Amino acid sequence: MKITRVQIANWRSIKDVDFYPEDICILVGANNAGKTNIMSAINLLLGERWPMPANLEDSDFYDRDRNNHIRIRLCLEHPLVSAIEFDTSKSQYVLTAFDNQGRAIRGFNNYQRAEIAFAYVDAGRNFEKQFSTSRWSIFGQAIRHLHQTLKDSGERLHKLRETLETAHSLLQTDQYKAFEQELKNAFAAQLKTARYDVSFEFRTLTEIIDSCDRRSWWAQALERPITGCGSQQSHRAGDG
Repeated sequence: MKITRVQIANWRSIKDVDFYPEDICILVGANNAGKTNIMSAINLLLGERWPMPANLEDSDFYDRDRNNHIRIRLCLEHPLVSAIEFDTSKSQYVLTAFDNQGRAIRGFNNYQRAEIAFAYVDAGRNFEKQFSTSRWSIFGQAIRHLHQTLKDSGERLHKLRETLETAHSLLQTDQYKAFEQELKNAFAAQLKTARYDVSFEFRTLTEIIDSCDRRSWWAQALERPITGCGSQQSHRAGDG
């Protein structure tokens, strides 16, 4: 995913900003010029917490005036989402995502938003947070990329699974088998009045479930070109 356009209005110290970030984008300015507020606006839409007007404070509104409605819109280069917008002037559906035909995506939820997660490293440089496995951490995004690369590797993945099966069989010592049997017996004793069969399977590795395996709307990816976000962007892309 790539952010191709950023539009921010009435967010904290920002009255109005509209720019097109390149592959590498550096914000330069004096202290308190608003650089951090640009990043926090992006994080509001794509960060770990679902953006809700009820969570906003007076200081989040420009000039601390709640009558100054916040509007943040990000245009994206993504197979399924062309833009995502947060607008407090709306009475409902304050957060809206749009497909590549410019239509609002119905039922857009936090799982889908996680697919376009933004890893935000703030001034605190929290090491523990950034090395978690969350989609919203740098490390979490890196391991998901590496995992997908492995899943796409074909024969290498097949060999890995065979190796793990071998490792699993080697781990099954007599003590391991006795522990497994004791657990089965204990659970069976607790459930003896119910008609259930107890079975355990201990694995050496739990693979991350691919979003396509969940048969979510992401699995219905349509191979269609990115249409852009607004006439300015289309014109600018043509200039390139």
